[in-house]
Amino acid sequence: MLVTLLLLNCIAGAWIWFNITNRSLELIEGIGAGLALTFVTIPLIGLFFAGRFSPLFIWLVFPIVTLALTASLKRARKIPLRVHMDPVLGFATISGLLLGLFVYRQQILNAFTADQLDAAAYHPDLLPLAQIAESMSSSGLVQGGLMSDWPVRYHFFSSLLSGTLDQATINQPLVMLGGVIPLLSLVGIAILVAVLVRQLVNSRYLPSLAVLAVVFGRYIADPSGVNINFDSTSQIASTLILLFLSIQIVNVGQSNWSTERIALLSVTLIALTGTKFSAGAVGLGIITFSLLFSLKSDRTKWPRFTTVFLISLMSLALPVLLFMTGQNDAGILIPQNPFTSLASTQIPAGPLASGAVLATLLALLPSWSPSLVGVIRVRPILPAQSGIFVGAGLAGVLPLVLFENAAPNNYWFLTSASAVVLPLSLVFVYQLTQQMKIDANRLFVIYIALASSAAAVLWPVLIVNFSTLSDFAQITFIVIWLLISIIFATGYRARSGYGYRKLIAITALWLGALSPIYMVASETIVTRMSPIAEQTQSTPSDSSSTTLPPDFPMPSITELQEMTDYLTSTIQPGSEVAFIPNSLGIVTLLSDTRPFISSQNYAEGLGPAGSEAEYQRRLQLLSTWETDSTPSATEQLCSEGVSVVIANNTSPDLNFDQFNSVEIGNWSVIQLSCSN
Repeated sequence: MLVTLLLLNCIAGAWIWFNITNRSLELIEGIGAGLALTFVTIPLIGLFFAGRFSPLFIWLVFPIVTLALTASLKRARKIPLRVHMDPVLGFATISGLLLGLFVYRQQILNAFTADQLDAAAYHPDLLPLAQIAESMSSSGLVQGGLMSDWPVRYHFFSSLLSGTLDQATINQPLVMLGGVIPLLSLVGIAILVAVLVRQLVNSRYLPSLAVLAVVFGRYIADPSGVNINFDSTSQIASTLILLFLSIQIVNVGQSNWSTERIALLSVTLIALTGTKFSAGAVGLGIITFSLLFSLKSDRTKWPRFTTVFLISLMSLALPVLLFMTGQNDAGILIPQNPFTSLASTQIPAGPLASGAVLATLLALLPSWSPSLVGVIRVRPILPAQSGIFVGAGLAGVLPLVLFENAAPNNYWFLTSASAVVLPLSLVFVYQLTQQMKIDANRLFVIYIALASSAAAVLWPVLIVNFSTLSDFAQITFIVIWLLISIIFATGYRARSGYGYRKLIAITALWLGALSPIYMVASETIVTRMSPIAEQTQSTPSDSSSTTLPPDFPMPSITELQEMTDYLTSTIQPGSEVAFIPNSLGIVTLLSDTRPFISSQNYAEGLGPAGSEAEYQRRLQLLSTWETDSTPSATEQLCSEGVSVVIANNTSPDLNFDQFNSVEIGNWSVIQLSCSN
């Protein structure tokens, strides 16, 4: 079912893409565009149908509507009899995926265990995000999964995508969110990077090099050691959509903004912003400067360009105004009022943070300098190419500087921008070598081989988190690349007659465009200099707030499994369950029940305005009931919708004899006798 639904939606997306672009069907590009349009359309469909219709229906809407349009519209193109495959795109995709899957395998081995109840094995964000995904898919937008009837709108388009696909197919929410969606994104990113470069230059090897630079090149501000951040579903999914947006702009050229293309651009930008706000901001920067550069070349098109810009701006604002405003701000730079100060969960600006930002900007120079030179020197050039680079670069760098007190969340803007800027850097370098009449194909082959082998050999060492061994490996990695640069430049000079300085400069540009060594170096600098290394701190809760002892006992995996089985077999799906302590959200996630309160950081920091006070109120209700389980206290819990309480039965203050309860190890599953 999983493969079938994905295949149907990819075919529908590819068909829409090739009808809008009015080109013949290229298989690899069709797969990438189909995946991107699947990531765009499913969350938008889920906005209207989640909670009202089954997830399977949501995943069938796009293929059915596409089939109906194809059959009914007279101007719809017929399915081409010949489907061809560009070997350049095929080679680039395969080579990138081989290394990408190696990184993906490392992520899966590090993040997952055989037992899905072993929550300690997952990234700490995965469990609450999975709760949001599953509750949105089954109950719609009114329910966010962390506190019943208190929705969370944190990058929730990726939640709708993951939750609906999971409930329609495998029923493994953590595997879907942390495994399947990142894998699909990886495939789409590899394809779309190759397509983007292929549309800009006619080179056999450059698309492969660009895919390696993005898929295996380390992103800025990623101290976890993962290049494409598999731990953040919203980040990797939005990267795919952002690349698709860039391809749309390149495909349009200077002025061919038809109504269909404007509509597709608008829908893509809405989905991009709903998936991750920082990526949406980068997308708007790309569109804005692409239009400005194109307008400079063809000023007669200013009415059309103005229309495209205004529609793009509204597309960005729509999900922000409808879904994000009114939510607490935990670093997404959209507070309850966008003009108020940033939330207290963010790190105050200071000299160390300034040093981290400065170190990051300096590390960008080698990998971005080819584009800086190319924007000025390369002629002729597609105006959109320069606009994409400038727009992405500014949208990535400016939040890093202007919202410095929002670290580390301001780095996500730069992370999104890097996925687009790195391929463009390679394109600019290629165009520069063409102007200098240097045969770049040999450079491509050599660097693809060196990047693959060196990264594969050193990656197991580099993933050691900032130990002395890791620092040594990173320095060694840089030295090796510099030696290769000098040796290669010397050998090439002997055969071609070019001067040392020019060849070393060209080789250094290639190294900069590849970027992994500079990303590795900058991460060490940034992490050492920044207070991010000590982790973010939040404002201490009010002294009257109810909290649990940090050493409160937690259930074993066996006890969690028995609790889950019991709830699944005896409790109505969608029932509200309370936990003492309140952190056992994985049980409600896997038993299809709703938590009274769960995942404090997400519920308080990312819920609606006032969610922090609401969380503490509910925690106080549970604390009162725990110490005084009188009929009035029980009735108050019942009035809140709670039907089951799961509590540790080793506390001497507890007495559950008056309730219908089942003991599971050191825990009691208590069914409240509610009058309603």
